[in-house]
Amino acid sequence: GKQPAPAALTSSDITDGIVTTAKIADDAVDENKLDLTADYAFTGTISGAGGLVLLNTQSVTSSVSTVDFVNGTNGVVLDSTYKRYRFICSNMRASSAANFGIRFRQGGSFISTNVYRMKARCLDDNNAEHNASNSTGMNYMRLFARSISNDAVETSMIDFTLNDLSNTSSYTSVFGTGGGNKGNGRAEIEMFAGMITNTTTVDGVQFVLSSGTFEQGDFSLYGIDA
Repeated sequence: GKQPAPAALTSSDITDGIVTTAKIADDAVDENKLDLTADYAFTGTISGAGGLVLLNTQSVTSSVSTVDFVNGTNGVVLDSTYKRYRFICSNMRASSAANFGIRFRQGGSFISTNVYRMKARCLDDNNAEHNASNSTGMNYMRLFARSISNDAVETSMIDFTLNDLSNTSSYTSVFGTGGGNKGNGRAEIEMFAGMITNTTTVDGVQFVLSSGTFEQGDFSLYGIDA
């Protein structure tokens, strides 16, 4: 005789976790099934997207002599996880006009011997050029040709990239740009490059001044996912 029609499946007939991605039809999930008005945060990493992954931010609001980023401390990552790292720092002001730069951490301490070489060039709003360089080695890597300001209304910013911190076959180097209200109160743009003249693994970066202290600034570290 005629067979009865099978009973319709309900959601209770489907075992949890049994439906795979491949079994979902293309375009089966659309805006009608998603709450696109909610503010959902993506917590994963899109590998190979070439984007910036924020790793750590330090905000200075009172006098400090250095700003330190050390791998494994307070969520800082500075190892082989990323091939390149990027610092974007803004709103920087010092206790007195001073030269600005960084030191690298190697073997458990920040290196302050004459192993850094650098070149920086600045152009101000009066079309005056300023240059700074050192090819024989200095005890920190100076990043600006002109000093950062101590005036409350004058702040500086910087954006630079570090390459291959864990590569022991080449020097770790830096390239970037910066500027702001610097020197004698003029608007200025900076371009700079530098390196440490050894091939030891780097696992930390320290921001330093030639004199005085940092009075304010926001220092952010990013990994470059590429």
